[in-house]
Amino acid sequence: MKSQRVTIYLPYELAQEFKRIIPKGKRSQFIAEALREKLYK
Repeated sequence: MKSQRVTIYLPYELAQEFKRIIPKGKRSQFIAEALREKLYK
């Protein structure tokens, strides 16, 4: 699948929690799934 890099800004606490819970190699996949879920429900 083709991909595109994006820059987003999150509240500091949310970003820290995200980095603590989601492993480094899984973060893009996590965000893509969350966006799909929210956009296409």
